[in-house]
Amino acid sequence: MKTSGLMFLFYYAGAFLSANSLFAQETQVAHTDTVTTALGRAQDLRTLPFQIQKIEGNELTQVKDANFLHSLIGRTTGATLNPSSAGTGAGVRVRMRGTRSIWGNNNVLYVIDGIPFPQLSTNTLSAIYTGYGLTADAIASLNAEDIEDVSILSGPSAAALYGSDAANGAILITTKKGKATHRPAIHVSQSTTFSKPFVMPEFQNQYYQWNTASDTGDPTWNPSDFYRTGHTIQNHVSLSAGTDINQSYFSAATQHATGLIENNLSNHYNLTFRNSTHLLNNKLHIDFGLMYMRTKEQNMLSHGDDFNPIIPVYLYPECLNFRPNQYGQITGVPWYERYDPDKDYYAQYWPYSEWQNPYWIINRNTFLNKKDRFLGNIGISYDITPWLSASARVRYDKDVIKQAQELYASTSAYLINSENGLYGENKADLHQLYSDLSLDLHHRIGAFSFNALLGGSIQKRQYDFDLLNGGLIQPNGFSADNIDDALKNSVSESFEDKRKSLFASLQIGFKDMLYVYATGRKEWNDFKYRTFYSETDGFYPSVGIAFIPTAFSAIRSDILSFTKLRFDYSETGATHQYALIEGLWQKNQNFDYEALTQGKSPVETTKSYEAGIDLGMFQNRLNLSLTLYTSTTHSVALTQQANYNQLMNATIENRGVEMSLQLKQPLGPVEWNSNLTYTLNKNKIKDFTNISSDGTETDIPSFEMITSYHPIAQEKLVKGGSIGDIYVRAFRTDSKGNLVIGSDGLPEKNNEYTYAGNAAPKYQIGWSNDFNWKEIALSFVLQGNFGGKGLSLTQAMMDQYGVSKATADARNNGGVWVGQQLIPAKQYYNYVTGLEGVGAAYIYDATNVRLAELSVGYTIPMHRWVNWIQSIKVSFVGRNLCMIYNKAPFDPMSTASMGNFMQGIDYFNLPSLRNLGFSVSMDF
Repeated sequence: MKTSGLMFLFYYAGAFLSANSLFAQETQVAHTDTVTTALGRAQDLRTLPFQIQKIEGNELTQVKDANFLHSLIGRTTGATLNPSSAGTGAGVRVRMRGTRSIWGNNNVLYVIDGIPFPQLSTNTLSAIYTGYGLTADAIASLNAEDIEDVSILSGPSAAALYGSDAANGAILITTKKGKATHRPAIHVSQSTTFSKPFVMPEFQNQYYQWNTASDTGDPTWNPSDFYRTGHTIQNHVSLSAGTDINQSYFSAATQHATGLIENNLSNHYNLTFRNSTHLLNNKLHIDFGLMYMRTKEQNMLSHGDDFNPIIPVYLYPECLNFRPNQYGQITGVPWYERYDPDKDYYAQYWPYSEWQNPYWIINRNTFLNKKDRFLGNIGISYDITPWLSASARVRYDKDVIKQAQELYASTSAYLINSENGLYGENKADLHQLYSDLSLDLHHRIGAFSFNALLGGSIQKRQYDFDLLNGGLIQPNGFSADNIDDALKNSVSESFEDKRKSLFASLQIGFKDMLYVYATGRKEWNDFKYRTFYSETDGFYPSVGIAFIPTAFSAIRSDILSFTKLRFDYSETGATHQYALIEGLWQKNQNFDYEALTQGKSPVETTKSYEAGIDLGMFQNRLNLSLTLYTSTTHSVALTQQANYNQLMNATIENRGVEMSLQLKQPLGPVEWNSNLTYTLNKNKIKDFTNISSDGTETDIPSFEMITSYHPIAQEKLVKGGSIGDIYVRAFRTDSKGNLVIGSDGLPEKNNEYTYAGNAAPKYQIGWSNDFNWKEIALSFVLQGNFGGKGLSLTQAMMDQYGVSKATADARNNGGVWVGQQLIPAKQYYNYVTGLEGVGAAYIYDATNVRLAELSVGYTIPMHRWVNWIQSIKVSFVGRNLCMIYNKAPFDPMSTASMGNFMQGIDYFNLPSLRNLGFSVSMDF
């Protein structure tokens, strides 16, 4: 079918070529839009054989967030975005066209002004215990006000010139330059938003826990009271000035954000400078830039058992009495710590055997991240002729992350190896030196146009990681000098890699109606770790064709203004990405290659086909883009687990549909711009084999991938299944589907795990709208994820402790109906709940629809009265204002893990945020 479709395109194109005399004098209705493509090249979207989505910078700042990636939700197609549950300023998990690698790197490639932007992210979470000491990806520290526009390359073909970094798609960020305004232009903005929990589980205070003497609840108990109102305050000022010869841009920004939990914060400080110079009769162009980002994060927590204060808050109603009232006085039982005269320090007060005092956790278990990022770059280009130019670029990028952990004496012995407290610190230093040299040709000869690129690049990266932690000699003396040598853990690791490449692209156009496009990149990769050294090479080609029938006037009309048929094929790769360890310290941690990387040094290869049609109708007021794709990723090396002693390979297939429908339609005096997006992706494990030492491959029907969900559930890899499949324990049924009831009157549990569903949505729909009337502007974004399943271990634990609304309803109703039998509430919930329970009872439909973004603004035309002020805009802004539909007791879009695992799993995840606030911007 693919071959016949391609032959049809060539046949159709040939028919038009043979009849070129019929349309030699025809011109086409304008349908041009310049977009940024791989390596930072600006090209006409009309001529490209693949899909690229462009988002203007002002769309990212309408409703500012601590992480600008939130503004992509509902505006893009082909991407699944999952905000981290680690609170304000946390990362956003971005997956383009599905998951390709099981244990490898699935992260989208970020590119700033044409050059890859490496990131240090926390290694993938694979257990319900850890989820503390996290940090946001580096891209979250970028100042959204510095962004000119963003190009979304959801397909590997569009990103193919990045070779072994291209398989997961790319987000290309173009930053602002100075403008030749001949007078300084100053922009000042301020945004303040306030945060509250968006989705919370339902509690009850009618009854007490199951296993207590009193059966009367505390009517004042509300776990939501534990959360404070968070806030995010952002300030920005920029200056742009220049002449036709020299332009400069400078900006400074600050962000101060506090989360829902006390002592959780995320602060950013940004400085940017960019200068562009044009000399020698505008033939020599010099672009120089500096960017500095400083970030401070504290107590970034997503979920889990360890250091998670919301577990005791949710399960122990009386623990909220461990806080002071508004006058600083203690209510109820004593404060979270008491003075111990024998040990001469304040020790944790917690009269229970499980977990810790939540107020002790947030005040005496501290995780602090300090990050400094510096980028310096220079680019020089020279116009040899009007159609040929040469350019060279160099960028130095240094990212330093320092993390510290302070655990006070009397912290749970399960988490600490010293009664005097524990101190840990690590330093992660990643720096990259990138350089490239290229020739760029844009020429037209008669009916033919030529667009070519030839060049090479060298990319060097070095990653140094140092860790020191251990129990203390003197209680609560948090310094490296106070660590007990007998309890000290010290690690120092270093990685180096070097990538050399030659790349080329060629596009040939004929009479603005047929474009043939091809790219190729040859890479040589060196990787060094300890005594291990590897050399690999690869070639990554892509070819495509774009055919525009509306170049012929007989087809073009007022209704059908533009039509493009496109097809492309590419081969790309995904290599390793450096990472931070899971948690700041781990007892008896064995650090190796896999602990500090995501993915493998040998490159995983992805072959991708893409076909689509783009339509412009009614003089391009209505534009439709439809894309069909399929990709296959080979040679996924798995970590050795379970009963398999050799490496395993898999072949992963992703197939899907992407559609966007854009409308630009005046409604009388009101300007209306609307964009509807649709994304569907189906993931399938096609082959799954075990490789023996002699190279023999043996088929494996299934592989127990994760067992960290206790008996209640697990993730499995099954041939024919999908990455992210969830398997749970369920009730036993007979051949007719009826429950099997045991002698005790309870339904029997099935010892086998049953497929419950996949965490990924079946399809996604986003709808963004912008209305402008005179000085009034209204914009909103709706986002819907349809299908998929989620597992709430939080609900299972709440039911086990009898604090959920469901348990109170069961008591009021006299029990729980199972089949034709009414089982007493306590007996039923003791049987099915907790981490040893029946997972099928806690599987939820993950469908959710929300009002993702809202902005209402008014622009005051100050230039009418004051010459030196152009305008002032005041806006009401909000994010996650309303959950229109959701049946799960958590936010299904939120994720605890930024990696490949634990998607759709809720184990005391911090709630997602509802933000409300205002913004003010002024232009001078």
